Amino acid sequence: MKIIKRLIWLVLIVVLGLIVYRVVFDVEKYNVLVNQEFTLKLYDYAKLDDTTIKLIKIKDERCKEENCDREGQMEYKLLVMNDMRFNIVTLKTLEEPDKKIEKTDYTIHWLEDKSDSATFKITEKVRKEEK
Repeated sequence: MKIIKRLIWLVLIVVLGLIVYRVVFDVEKYNVLVNQEFTLKLYDYAKLDDTTIKLIKIKDERCKEENCDREGQMEYKLLVMNDMRFNIVTLKTLEEPDKKIEKTDYTIHWLEDKSDSATFKITEKVRKEEK
């Protein structure tokens, strides 16, 4: 009985280790500029100055039937880290493809989706010059 419990614990530890490896270490990092297009796969992240944007979830809400011509939308959840603040930004391809990132001057735009990734662009709010 002790051997079975130890094997179960060993399997759980290995699975947890694989998940942590995939989420934390096996990702791509991209340094991007304002108005530059970039493509992220799940758990990849982009760095823009002091803002980090990580794609944490892709939800396919499109019709999967053969006769519906893929109607529906894709939903992307992005984790935005800026100055020790964390925000979750949700972009939906039909309803809300652009969204202002809270407490920053940036807006993120969804441009194109693929089955396992999406292309985004970040724009900066135009600041009025002080006179």
